[in-house]
Amino acid sequence: MEKEKTKLPFSSGCLVAGTVLVSLVVIAFSIVYITVWRVPDNSAAAARERARIQQRFDAAYSLPDPDNGFLFYQKASQMTQTQNVKIKDKYTNIDIYTYLENPIKPEDLPILESLAKQNRSAIQLAEEGYSKPNAQIVLDYNKGFSARVPNFLQLRALSQFLSVLGKWEAMNKNYTQSARYFLMAMKMGEGILNNGYILQTMVGVAIQQIALVPCLSMLRESHESAQFYKDISRQLEEIYKNHPTFVECLEGEFLLAEWGLDTINQSQNIQTFIGSGSPGLIHNLMTNRWVIERERKIFQNWYLDLKELLEKEKYPSASKKIASVYKKIPQYSFCSQYFIPNLERAYMQYCWTTSEIGGLKLMVAIKGYYAEKGVYPDSLEQLVPDYISSIPTDPFPDDGKYRYIKTGESVVLYSVGDDLNDDGGIKEAEVVQQLGDMVFLKEKIKAEKTDEKSPPDKKKDFSSPEGRK
Repeated sequence: MEKEKTKLPFSSGCLVAGTVLVSLVVIAFSIVYITVWRVPDNSAAAARERARIQQRFDAAYSLPDPDNGFLFYQKASQMTQTQNVKIKDKYTNIDIYTYLENPIKPEDLPILESLAKQNRSAIQLAEEGYSKPNAQIVLDYNKGFSARVPNFLQLRALSQFLSVLGKWEAMNKNYTQSARYFLMAMKMGEGILNNGYILQTMVGVAIQQIALVPCLSMLRESHESAQFYKDISRQLEEIYKNHPTFVECLEGEFLLAEWGLDTINQSQNIQTFIGSGSPGLIHNLMTNRWVIERERKIFQNWYLDLKELLEKEKYPSASKKIASVYKKIPQYSFCSQYFIPNLERAYMQYCWTTSEIGGLKLMVAIKGYYAEKGVYPDSLEQLVPDYISSIPTDPFPDDGKYRYIKTGESVVLYSVGDDLNDDGGIKEAEVVQQLGDMVFLKEKIKAEKTDEKSPPDKKKDFSSPEGRK
């Protein structure tokens, strides 16, 4: 009897402990499900967005001439030999990047002249590509991405080659051909930028940057006819007439991830995305259809939140809030590792390049105005519509305006840059995240003509230091 009495409390204790344990497990699971696993469902809004984007992409790809000149650029890039140049029957190895980073010296001219002669066929192919419409990236939601562009290394080599030739022609005071070489490279980058995804967007930005900086420098120094600047302005308008917003660049990323998730779902094969060496448990988890649909919701919510932020906010506030959108992504999600790109740096570099493009357009228009009228405009509004179709928007300041200051002694055109501080164009920034303004034009004025109808003396030689005084 005593033994039976001692067993009863033990059995009761086990029952109570088991009940408590089960209750704790249920509570813990509920907490995890509510706070971690449960994802807000915006599938309907995402489906509408996907249909809209696909319609826009399909309309773009219905245009004729699907290669759009990039077949010529690809051949030109393959033919460009930038490391081994024949000079006086002797081959000399050169590093073409040094001619981009440093000023060209008189002793460099024979090397660059030989470089141009050796790549005459490549230049001709690049010219043919430049005469074609902008490139397009073929995207089919059912089939995935198919890029109709050469790889980045080829395009970078060709862009560097064309930009060095542009600097060489500028050294020879042949500014018309110099500008044409720079514009070729810019068009290549803009062609990649349109209708792509984030990685492709950054490739396009990088290629444009190779040509933008030396082109800005060349045009700041040039003093040519009004027709010269009008021709460049027309070509810039043509190249950048469909310059995409950052949100439009992000749209391709949305379809790419949607296609990737569907591919996993349909093929039950994750090796394409995480490699063949993935552990069995992770492999099975990531190919589980319930998990994939949850991951789709996570990605769709990230995209919709980011799109709303970038459409509503200007750069100063948007750049700070991008990180907050990332924080909403659960750490367990493999979307954050394999589908969602880091956009903070990309967004800043995109805005920097866009600001440079707008500043280049305005500088060309101002110099064209001066070449024709003999005076600088009192405001940027005077450039519209004869010298520029509209005033570009600067992505950095809240008001979206470039700074133009005209005094009795000088004119300055600049952007406040990504540090957002207006330094009056005195402190210049040359790269992203450098303190200072992005200065596009800085000219001294000693004595302007008051009669706007009388042009400057055409016989005056502006290419010499004496002629600029």
